[in-house]
Amino acid sequence: MQKNTEHTLNVTMTMILKIGSARSLIAAALAEIAAYRYEAAREKLSQAETELLTAQRLQMRRLIENAKAQRFVHSTLFMNAQSALVNVMGELQMTENLIGAFERWEPEAA
Repeated sequence: MQKNTEHTLNVTMTMILKIGSARSLIAAALAEIAAYRYEAAREKLSQAETELLTAQRLQMRRLIENAKAQRFVHSTLFMNAQSALVNVMGELQMTENLIGAFERWEPEAA
């Protein structure tokens, strides 16, 4: 049981790092959008998506491992990481939508 708990903690901490990295990249993308640098924003969002996909794969692998073992290692930290993953995935989607909105709205050069 101890090994299983440590494994869950290691997976969870890696997820948290990936999610945090994605959130930082999304914040940087928003700054690029504000400066009308849409391609730079898209690149950052692509990197953020890669980080989130890695976190999501870790999550799924851990859930499958628990299901195969037929016992769930309860971890509040893991559950919070799952919640953060969903939230940041939403932030990614909203930021991607903002690029299109800003491109259509961009003021013409004077």
